[in-house]
Amino acid sequence: MLVEAGVIDRTQLNEALRHQAHAGGRLGSNLVELGFIDERTLATFLSKQLSIPAVTAASIDRIKPQVLEYLSAAVAERLRALPIREDAGKLWVAMTDPTDKHAIAELEKLVRLPVRPMVSPELLMQYALEKHYKVRRKPRVVEVRTTGSDLLYIEDGTRSAPRVASPPRPAVAGGPAVYLPSTGSMEVDALDAVTGYLDEAPPVAHVAPAALPSVLTMQAVAEQLAAASSDEAVLDVAARFLAQDIQRVWVFLLRNGELWSWGGRGVNPSAMNGKHVAMNELALVAQALSTGEVLAGRLQPAALGRLAEPLGVTNEVLGVIIPVRIGKHAVGVIIGVDLTLDAMRRKGEFDKLTLKLDQALHINYLRRMLLAP
Repeated sequence: MLVEAGVIDRTQLNEALRHQAHAGGRLGSNLVELGFIDERTLATFLSKQLSIPAVTAASIDRIKPQVLEYLSAAVAERLRALPIREDAGKLWVAMTDPTDKHAIAELEKLVRLPVRPMVSPELLMQYALEKHYKVRRKPRVVEVRTTGSDLLYIEDGTRSAPRVASPPRPAVAGGPAVYLPSTGSMEVDALDAVTGYLDEAPPVAHVAPAALPSVLTMQAVAEQLAAASSDEAVLDVAARFLAQDIQRVWVFLLRNGELWSWGGRGVNPSAMNGKHVAMNELALVAQALSTGEVLAGRLQPAALGRLAEPLGVTNEVLGVIIPVRIGKHAVGVIIGVDLTLDAMRRKGEFDKLTLKLDQALHINYLRRMLLAP
């Protein structure tokens, strides 16, 4: 139907179907992840096809606490359903499958009200479940192949069949070549107002002191991030934590659609001075920034493009790509190469670090706003 409506073409549909066969999830979600369609367009299309109203991100953000009490987190997650509002004795519920009569019947039995379903794309539903019920997204375990590159997501020692991934299309001309998931719109505005270090000219490579303190636990990292009063200090804590199990760690900041070298450990700083590369040249990095998920696994030099040589990647290595974001804003990325196997098994800590970086950078931003004249 999407092809007939001219929303996507046949080639995009076939690629999304291959993507879905290996990675799982709904077809619409795979189309969004591949950059062939955005969530708002998908929701509008489904709404018209099913003659069912579509939920909006704004309505999700305005849900009243007493309405959320109609469903427990476990039920909401299992049925992929979210109560939106009570109106004239009816409960409006957003659902990823609003045609599921059995789920609707179960909901009506639980809430003791007639249920009126609403269309919700899967990714918007996940945002809602995370926001209101603290339901964490379960990362899919897939192997991603791009031209000349190969990265395997590893989770609990398992692996899946390969999938094909395409570089995301630019959200706006001249902007970052990456979709930034948000509450219904693409956020690609200037980030200078959000992060202090982006107010400066493109930095030369910054190198933290070589000496490492005693072993940094995640609790110690959290305490140091809470005490860090500058963005530079926040990034340095992250680099020191990662360098305990990763031979080479480097931080890149996103500026006007390009990644600029900032600093790190284990890499020759002179090789990194002034290094920058356009985001549309690094599909895997773009994907990490788009989804906010850590990518860890086997990494080929081609996946790093012009960054491979200064990072010392000449053959396949174990690598990790850690997105640095403030909420829905992409800020930069941390790339680590030559991981130990123990580090690969502790990917959960990288996920926690990503969240804590977001929080620490946001705190610094609020501190600057508070102290501004």
